Amino acid sequence: MLHLSHTWNFGLYYSFCLCFAASIPYICQPVGSVMSGILVQVFGRKRSLILVNVPFLAGWLLVCTANTFEQLVAAQVILGVTIGLCEAPLNTYYGEISQPELRGILAGTAGKDGGTYWGNSW
Repeated sequence: MLHLSHTWNFGLYYSFCLCFAASIPYICQPVGSVMSGILVQVFGRKRSLILVNVPFLAGWLLVCTANTFEQLVAAQVILGVTIGLCEAPLNTYYGEISQPELRGILAGTAGKDGGTYWGNSW
């Protein structure tokens, strides 16, 4: 696991690097959203959501095993694109499979971490 606190001094540069690394998924998400339309047309909504799990898992494994800042940035890019890839098909799929009274809550919580969502509501 990457321990930035041991390799860099706490200071302005350290804070900038951490903020930059944390914002990368949000910067890359639109790229995945644009590509999700092509993915859904080729594979369909359900299959595309299943296929997106492969790069998502690879991104998280890279986050957990990153030894350098560059590896962490690469993992964040993969995760950002993957989040964008699953955003549109997920909301559409929820709309197709759920009952009308549940669609709003499912679409509103799509892509949220279940543990974080339920943990903060208690």
